[in-house]
Amino acid sequence: MKTIRVSGIALSMVALLLVAMAPPASAASCSGNNGKLKGTYAFRLSPAKGFDADLANSSTDPGNVGGAQRQDVLRVGVFTSDCAGNLTGHTLATTDTNNGDTWLIDFNWTGTYTLNSDLTGTLTITPTHPENSCTAETSDTGCLCASPFNTSSCTPYTGSIEEGAESYSISVSTTNGRVQLSETDNTSGGAKIFLVGEATRQ
Repeated sequence: MKTIRVSGIALSMVALLLVAMAPPASAASCSGNNGKLKGTYAFRLSPAKGFDADLANSSTDPGNVGGAQRQDVLRVGVFTSDCAGNLTGHTLATTDTNNGDTWLIDFNWTGTYTLNSDLTGTLTITPTHPENSCTAETSDTGCLCASPFNTSSCTPYTGSIEEGAESYSISVSTTNGRVQLSETDNTSGGAKIFLVGEATRQ
C-alpha cells in the first residue's frame, strides 16, 4: 500500500512539472520566422526622395507627381503584431495636394507579413474605411474640418477613399527591436513616391 501511495505522489509531481514547463498558448503561436516580429511598434516614414525635383521638369515625372491629386510626405503611427503573421495599425499621414492644400489623414488598418529565415520579408496593409478623419491643415478645400484646432467643426470623414492598399519590404532586428520598412507599391495613395522608415518596439 505504501508503494502505491509513493508512486501516486511521484506521478502527481511529474504531471505538475510538465504543466509548469509547457509554454503558454500565446508563446506557442510565436514560433517560426514570423514569431520574431511580436509586440507593438511605433514608426515614422518619409519619402525615399524629394518630389520637388521631378516637379521642376514635368517632362521627366516618373512618379506622376504632377498628375497625382496628392502625395503622402510624412507618416507616424503604431502597429501591433500577433507574431503569427497578422498586424493591426493606426496611421497619421501628412498629405500634400497639387492644389496647395495639406491634409492630415487619420486611418486604421489591418495587415499581414511574412518573414524569411534571415528576418527579411514582406508586409502588406489594407486601410479600413472610411478613414477616421481628414483634417485640412493649410486650407479648407476638400476636407470636412474647417481647422485642426477647432474640434467643434470636425465631423467623421466619410468621403472617397484617400488611402489604399500598400506593400513593403522589411527587415527585422531582434537585437534592438527595430524594423526597417521600404514601400514597394501603393493603391490610391497618390504619386509613386515611396516611403521608407523605421519602427521601434515599444
